[in-house]
Amino acid sequence: MKNISTILSQPPELKRPMGSDELSREQRDSVAYFFLRLSLLNREQYDRQFPDEKTEALAKREYAAHLKDFTREQIDAGMATYHENRQAGVEGFQFLDADRAIGLIRNGGVGEGNPARIHRLFEPLALPDKNAQDRARKSGESELAKMRGMFDL
Repeated sequence: MKNISTILSQPPELKRPMGSDELSREQRDSVAYFFLRLSLLNREQYDRQFPDEKTEALAKREYAAHLKDFTREQIDAGMATYHENRQAGVEGFQFLDADRAIGLIRNGGVGEGNPARIHRLFEPLALPDKNAQDRARKSGESELAKMRGMFDL
């Protein structure tokens, strides 16, 4: 067992992001294709996020672990979901960052953090039968009469 001074004197073990040397050709293609599609959605925003090649390369390295196993078809489906939500005016889809794009690909636009398809119109519950509806109406009328009595109406 190590004592605390030994632990504190050792440098922390940092897990470095995946490099292109650790990825297969197909995995590198997936990462590159994702960033290509991301850049085509809104070039102005993409240039703000990744102003130079070094920043873009670092971002690719950072996100490689999350992107490497996606196929082009999965990436295309996620981007199509983005377009559908943006065209429908769903809140939160004006701009697309890498994390939200990965969520769209992984979850198809559904899930925590993705506002797509989580809202539904309220459908009132129907009463089970006519007798229950009549009992509810009579109960409501008697309660309303009591309330009116409180205010001498």
